[in-house]
Amino acid sequence: MTFVPSDRVRRPFTAALLLSLVLALGAAHAAQPTTVRIGLLNFESETSYLSRRDNVQRTMMAYLQEKIPELRIEPHYYTTQELTRAIERREVEFFLGSSGFYVSMIPKSVRDVATLISPNFPDPNQVVAGAIFVRADRRDLTDIASLEGKTAVSTHPLNFMTYQINLGEIAKAGYDPDRFFHETLFTNNRPVEVMRAVLEGRADVGFLRACMVEGISARNPEFQGKFRFINRRLGPREERLGCRYSTDAYPGWTMAVVPHTPPAITHRVALALLSMKPEETPAGYSWSLATNFEDINNLFRTLRIGPYEYLRHWTVKRIFEQFWPALLFLLGVFLTWVLHWWRVEKLVVRRTRELEAALVRERETEENARRLTGRLEALQRTRTVEQLSSIFAHDLGQPLSAMRYALRGLETLLRRAKSGDAREGDETRIQECIKTLRSQLERSADMIERVRSYAKRRDGRENPVDLKAVAQEVARELGQSKSSRTQVTLDLPEEAAVVEGNNLELFLLLLNLLKNAQRATEEAKVDAPVRVRLIKTPEKIRLTVENDGRMLSDEEVAKLGTPFSTTSEEGLGLGLVIVQSIAEAHRAKLFYRARETGGLLVTLDFSPFERTESTQPQGTES
Repeated sequence: MTFVPSDRVRRPFTAALLLSLVLALGAAHAAQPTTVRIGLLNFESETSYLSRRDNVQRTMMAYLQEKIPELRIEPHYYTTQELTRAIERREVEFFLGSSGFYVSMIPKSVRDVATLISPNFPDPNQVVAGAIFVRADRRDLTDIASLEGKTAVSTHPLNFMTYQINLGEIAKAGYDPDRFFHETLFTNNRPVEVMRAVLEGRADVGFLRACMVEGISARNPEFQGKFRFINRRLGPREERLGCRYSTDAYPGWTMAVVPHTPPAITHRVALALLSMKPEETPAGYSWSLATNFEDINNLFRTLRIGPYEYLRHWTVKRIFEQFWPALLFLLGVFLTWVLHWWRVEKLVVRRTRELEAALVRERETEENARRLTGRLEALQRTRTVEQLSSIFAHDLGQPLSAMRYALRGLETLLRRAKSGDAREGDETRIQECIKTLRSQLERSADMIERVRSYAKRRDGRENPVDLKAVAQEVARELGQSKSSRTQVTLDLPEEAAVVEGNNLELFLLLLNLLKNAQRATEEAKVDAPVRVRLIKTPEKIRLTVENDGRMLSDEEVAKLGTPFSTTSEEGLGLGLVIVQSIAEAHRAKLFYRARETGGLLVTLDFSPFERTESTQPQGTES
């Protein structure tokens, strides 16, 4: 009895029935065993994986027939297209082909049984590789890039091992394999003709499987020493393989079973293959199970071949599958536009009515805004006047003290003159006391007038002010007051440093900074001056005040400028608030930075004033 499914009669057999039938026939010494047809690719017998000749297909068929005598192994040779059709028509039960061919058949529900290995390549996932070769005397062809625009030759566009693996290496190098070569020739699965085309100059580069060049050259002396490999992979693997190769390695020849094959036969064939020992074949082959066919799947996706051939063709289904997010987005945009148009039409009439009312409200809002702006400005100036008043109330203490001392001295001199105990020089001292009283009265009146003038809004912030003169005046003021033993040093440019602002406010700003710096230095018990530096550039004018006070933490620096937050033991924390308020009013950028050796560096960046012939900077008098 023979098991041969055909197109005319295809009766299903269950595994148990067939196994019982095979065992019964074996026990009865049946004359005819069950026939199992194995599909083979008709060009894979040219060479083995190794450099020496070994017909793997014939060896495997003979081995299976010997190990499974109850089956009649019947090989059938096909081209790639023919074997594909034979699988679809159930004309074979197994097929032996490249791992690439197996992956392309996976959608037809085939299943791998075993993958060929040998002592030279024991890893079933890395067995075969491609060989890219040129004629040895072509010194212009050195790497993959130099092959661009040349003529290539291979066996067949559907041959995974000889063509597709090598083409994948072109894609990995970053090129479009479909447009890389000027022309690609094929020899209808005749590897010898591939080598001959390269040798004779009809093609610049050839594609074959690793070990084919060595195997064919061993039988054809005309090819020996005539070729050089491109993108050659050096290393232990090449030494073990005994062949030169140019690509990554992939699983090798794979035995696969088609869906209609009974499980009992599949089990028997798989068991025989996986039990084969290297010494049972001329080249030492054996079988194992590959676990990584994903690299082949990725290669097919990159080349858009095999199961990914559809990527080369635009269909409605593919367009939807590939661009459905964009299509949904466009649909959403369209529907949104329709909805928007409908709503706009509905709202036009209502918006027109509302527009007239809005215009009326807008005019009212503008009028209210003008009133509020005036009130806010008045409040701001009132706050500044309060701050100025506090400062001058403090600063008036010095001239009042000077006048008090002068009055005491004058009273003493007058009593001495009245008692007849006048001394030489008393008259001069009386004149000095009167002079001191007059100057301190004028100074006090000037301070009060500054506040009154500012409160009456006589001076705006649009005037040119020379920061250099302001710094000199503040330093002179502090030097005369003798309120602090800490000196102030100035590092000023030769020319004026003019900014736009209010002379009095800038005077107060710098006065607060210097007093705070003097207080911080004295509290730290450091004998060092407060340093004022003025730097002028075309883009900005930078004013810095630096002291040598105690070490400050990042948290303390961050709180500077916050009301009632101070690093001084006696301060109220309002000085820097005034500084910050004035700086913001003058659109100046204020920065605080703790010095690594202790103390604080305060930086103020002003925009230079654009001078005109009619403007003269303030700052020489306050």
